[in-house]
Amino acid sequence: MILSFKTVASGTFNVTLTCDQNIAVNAVMTDQTTPSNSSSVVTLTGDSTASGVGVQFFYNGIGPLSMGPDSTADGTLNQFFIQTTSSANQVLSLPFQAQYIRTGDLVPGTANALASITFSYQ
Repeated sequence: MILSFKTVASGTFNVTLTCDQNIAVNAVMTDQTTPSNSSSVVTLTGDSTASGVGVQFFYNGIGPLSMGPDSTADGTLNQFFIQTTSSANQVLSLPFQAQYIRTGDLVPGTANALASITFSYQ
């Protein structure tokens, strides 16, 4: 029954980067509806008609990821390490996953969320 769910099936996507050698690749996800959000649940957009749900993101099976500011600065809140590259023009295929999570009493309707990923190379 939909009223008893905690999470539902997830969707996956990959982000591909091409990087120089010996670069530490870091990332931070930002909630585009509520940029100050530092929780692991992305806010639904204003055109969503559902409530009681949010969206969480995972990287490479790790998470849920906590949101942070849209910044490339080293040590940005909730920034996470991807890897250090070992060769020139190294192609990275980064696996991400998104899933809905129950956050309260459910009201049916559309549930959309927007998040961005900011990569930094240090």
